[in-house]
Amino acid sequence: MQRTTQLVLPMTTSCDKGWKIKEHHPVDNRLSQLERAFELASSGRCTTVADIKRKLREEGYLDDQVEGRLLFNQLNALMKKSTREPQSRSA
Repeated sequence: MQRTTQLVLPMTTSCDKGWKIKEHHPVDNRLSQLERAFELASSGRCTTVADIKRKLREEGYLDDQVEGRLLFNQLNALMKKSTREPQSRSA
């Protein structure tokens, strides 16, 4: 697997070492919080938007963009579909 190098800014302004180099694998790239919210909604593991927001926080994401009626409707539709699919397959 090919490794890439990424520049990482110091976490605090009191850091006197300047830029830091961090090696990482390309698979370390995280999804955005909205992408992850849609992924959780489709997974069947969450049944409410509150569950999605809790799971995001547990995974180290912020949940501040998971707001609004249109987004809630989209997430709820995905959750409803994902919980319905396994039952229809076994019938």
